[in-house]
Amino acid sequence: MKGKTILAMIAVLLIGALFPVFLANVHAITCPSPCSLIVLTNVPSSDASVTVTAKGFPSPLALNHTYTYANGTVNWVQVTSTNITGSSGARYIFKQWDLNTIQGWSSVANSTALPLMIQNYTVTAVYEKLLPLTLSFTGPSGQPVSPPTSLTLQSTFGSATLTPGQYSNHWMNAAVWTVASATWQGVQETLGTQTIDLTSIAVAASVMIQAYDAQIQLINNFNSPITGASVTVTLTNGTKTYTFTSDAQGYVDLGLLPPGTYNAHVVYQNRDYGSYVVDPTVNPVDTIRLDATPPTIGTPSLSPSTPGSNDTVTVAVAVSDPTGVASVLIVYTTDNWNLVNSTVLAPYNAAFDDYRAVIPEQPQGSHVSFYVVALNVGGNRAVNNNSGSFFSYNIHSYIVTGLSQGNTYTFTVRAQDSTGNQSNAGLSQIETMPIQQPLQQYSYVLLVGIVGAIALGALAFTISRRRRNIP
Repeated sequence: MKGKTILAMIAVLLIGALFPVFLANVHAITCPSPCSLIVLTNVPSSDASVTVTAKGFPSPLALNHTYTYANGTVNWVQVTSTNITGSSGARYIFKQWDLNTIQGWSSVANSTALPLMIQNYTVTAVYEKLLPLTLSFTGPSGQPVSPPTSLTLQSTFGSATLTPGQYSNHWMNAAVWTVASATWQGVQETLGTQTIDLTSIAVAASVMIQAYDAQIQLINNFNSPITGASVTVTLTNGTKTYTFTSDAQGYVDLGLLPPGTYNAHVVYQNRDYGSYVVDPTVNPVDTIRLDATPPTIGTPSLSPSTPGSNDTVTVAVAVSDPTGVASVLIVYTTDNWNLVNSTVLAPYNAAFDDYRAVIPEQPQGSHVSFYVVALNVGGNRAVNNNSGSFFSYNIHSYIVTGLSQGNTYTFTVRAQDSTGNQSNAGLSQIETMPIQQPLQQYSYVLLVGIVGAIALGALAFTISRRRRNIP
């Protein structure tokens, strides 16, 4: 008998060495024989039944249940199933045993050796409750959007990051989850206000992504739509690039975009108009005005209208543009655009509200062709070349002497060959000489600027000559 007492004392000392934490929590309170082993569970009996077996009790018994053991014995208890499906559809997965106030005392479900039975113990089979979660995604206006590449949820269980393969019927800890953030279209969005109550039943929740329907409209200086422009859109973080073409109304439909600014790079008619910063959170439709309209060029006039070989010719032309005319040029040739082209600047003439350039004197018999080029301040170029026929004039003159002031003269064009044969009279022109003081002799230069008149005279001369030679 004395030996048994000594052995019991040794056992107590060993238990104290092996389970100091346990002893600190149980306050070393002994129990009269028999002692109670109270086995509990956090799984509600209304949803699922948790059964256990224990030392000396091989038949499964539903929890909650109390076993009795003699003081000084070592016992065990184990659950019969680590994965239980409740009537609510929830899953219960064994997590740990709690012993008295010691949480997580053991994570071994099927073979749990209890401390030496020197007091009443309470052990709790703790299960994690899981419920299926299905997610869909919408924009601020309720329109469906593509799933984000990742979604982070937070609860008392910690943080969980889901990917597209986990958005349907994914088992999660039963808790109230807060939608913390999402990565959508390459942009991480901080959400943090939406909650999902997954405490009691399966949930199909809709998560609102910050996605904005974005459009760009391209217009010119006259507010007319620009069709066929290429627009390349790049998010500010550089993760996504899209290329679009403006439609007949000048619109580019960018679809749904994450919040923030992005760059729209515009190319129209092979001209680079640069980048524009737009923000769909501020303006659902961003209007970009392109200076893509060239200046308007009128029909040029000449002064004098029938120049001679000693005359410079002033070309006057009206040019207009709502953004401003940068420059006007007159490009001319005297060899029918074969080898020699010349360009003269036509500055603005405020007195006449037009643009004027001076073409230098040209030799007798010259044929001058020209066209007008205008640029606005936006670099848009316009050309008026008379629909491809060009504008032109000819240089023809004849000096007549011995004319008196105040007299009226009729000038008629005839053609004569080297042998003296003359054509019939061609075109005629009547001129009255001006009166000046003192009286002096005047010379008058008859300008004949129409090549057709000479041609007509030559033709008439040829026909007349042939008639004389007819036998």
